[in-house]
Amino acid sequence: MTLQRTLRPLLTLEGLRMVLVLTRDGLPIEMLGHGLRAEVLAAEVAAVAEAARNCYRTLGLGMPRHHRVTLEEHEVVTVALENHYLTLVLGIPSSPEVLPFLYQNTLQPLEVALGGRS
Repeated sequence: MTLQRTLRPLLTLEGLRMVLVLTRDGLPIEMLGHGLRAEVLAAEVAAVAEAARNCYRTLGLGMPRHHRVTLEEHEVVTVALENHYLTLVLGIPSSPEVLPFLYQNTLQPLEVALGGRS
């Protein structure tokens, strides 16, 4: 299964502007959507996610599964995968079912498509 085919169901989410799959070190692997610079977004999202990951691990609180940042006009949801991050950029208001949708329908097939857990 291709990454684009795995990500395509996300296009039904209300307010979705962009879907981005990136490596833990900030390299974009796949992008659906438009209007944002994928390379810059991937690098910045990875830096924030890795900082949060290191912070919570150092504090002994465990590893973050996801984080959600609400901005003035957008919401950015980043989910940690085995060796990658999945990031969604949504306009406000965004769908309240984003995280349940991801955990129920997207993450397991995405991990398989990326060559991770099956």
